[in-house]
Amino acid sequence: MRGAVVVALAAACGGSSNSSGDGAAGGAAPDPRFKWVGAYSSYTTGVQYVGGNGVDFTSTMDVYSPAAVGSGGEALVFDFAPPATLAFTSAFSEAAGSAQAAAMGEVATSLAFTSSDYVLTAQSANATTTAQFSYGGSAGDLASDVAMASANGYVTTAIAFDGTERVLAAYADSTAAATYDTVAQTGDVTEIATLTSSIAGSGYAITAFGQVDATTFGVVGTREGSAATHDATTVTLSVGGNDSALTDAQMQGYAVVGGYFSDPLTAVFVLER
Repeated sequence: MRGAVVVALAAACGGSSNSSGDGAAGGAAPDPRFKWVGAYSSYTTGVQYVGGNGVDFTSTMDVYSPAAVGSGGEALVFDFAPPATLAFTSAFSEAAGSAQAAAMGEVATSLAFTSSDYVLTAQSANATTTAQFSYGGSAGDLASDVAMASANGYVTTAIAFDGTERVLAAYADSTAAATYDTVAQTGDVTEIATLTSSIAGSGYAITAFGQVDATTFGVVGTREGSAATHDATTVTLSVGGNDSALTDAQMQGYAVVGGYFSDPLTAVFVLER
C-alpha cells in the first residue's frame, strides 16, 4: 500500500480478545474489524451524540457506531448495546492532532476529517493486533490497495479524505485468519445504497466506508472464505429527531457500518446484518 505505516498496538489493549483491561465483565466481544455484522440477532439503540472539538466519550457497555460526518464538519454517532455483557471498550472522539496516533491503540471503526479536526470511532483490540495506515492513492487504486493489505492479513476498517489525500486504516491480528477475500467499490453519494447492497449481497461484511476524495465514497467488503449472504440497508435521520427507524433496524440485527450527511441536518447510516 502507498506510504504504509505499520505499528504494533500497545499491550495496554489487553491480552484477551477485545478486553479493555478495566475490569469489564463477560466474554470476548466480536472482532471489531467486522463492525458487529452478523454477531447478534438484535441490538438495543441508545442515545444520539453530536460531535464537536473536544468530544471524548468511552464506554465498556455500549458500542459507539461509525460516525456520519458532513462537509460542514457536522458529526453524528449513536451508541448501541449488544444482548450480552462483553469485555470491550468503545470510543468516540473529535479533536485536532494526529488521527493515526489516536487510532494506534485500538481498531478504528470509522474515520473522517473536518476542516480542523479528525472524527474517530474505535473499539479495543487484542494485544496481538497491528495497525497499518496508508496515505495517497485514488478511487481507482482502492481495490488493489485493499487487496494488498488483505494479502498480508490486514482488514481495512476505515477510509477517509483529509482534504488533501486519501487515508486508509487497516488492522491485522496474528491470532485470526492470515488472509481475507476483499472487494472495494467507489461511487458518488447517489450510488451508496446500490454499492452497499451489492457488496453485502455477495457475502461480504462492510468493514470500511468513507470518502476517497471530495466527491467519491468508497465501500470495502471483507470475508474469510465463502460467507453467508448479508443484507444492507440505509436509515435517514434528522439530527435531534426521531430515531425509531434506526431502533427498529437494530432490533432486527442490523449493525451500523458507516454514515454520511445528505445535508447539514440529515444523516444517513448504512446498516448490515
